[in-house]
Amino acid sequence: MFVSMAGMVLLADWATQGALAEAMCAQLSVPYRPEGIFAARQGRVRYVIIDGMVGEGTAAAILDRLPEDEVVEVWATQIEDGAVETLKASSSGSRLELIPDKVLDNYRRTSARKSPFGAGRAGSAGHAGHAGHAGHAGHSDRAGHSGRADRAVPPQKAAAAGEAAARRPAPEGENA
Repeated sequence: MFVSMAGMVLLADWATQGALAEAMCAQLSVPYRPEGIFAARQGRVRYVIIDGMVGEGTAAAILDRLPEDEVVEVWATQIEDGAVETLKASSSGSRLELIPDKVLDNYRRTSARKSPFGAGRAGSAGHAGHAGHAGHAGHSDRAGHSGRADRAVPPQKAAAAGEAAARRPAPEGENA
């Protein structure tokens, strides 16, 4: 992960550039433009993607290369205890994130915000305590409620489903 050049220990290109850095820049919606240890730059923020462990020493080495008026986002596959605090204490606004954990968290949050079912899933009013609801997980009532808060149906869809079910003829041999 490190190379020695002219008596200095530096991060190796393979650890900071390449397929992982390019893919992470795409995930972060920043153009991949490698410049030394930095994979990208957007405004005052520089991005470093590291395929390996980031400890306090690595964080300090990155900060040594960071211009004074900028902050850095470091994305790494492994983070040693104390590295996050070292980076934040030395450069206010900078951060150190874990790949893939933080990427997946960001994706889940974004997906939930865009989903019509994302806001207020668990414990939303009108779903959890629905009158006449059997309350058994996995069973549905005729209005479309599943009995599980994470699969609650919006009231408009539930009403439409109930009306459609009421108009549907009963199967042969069943009384309505």
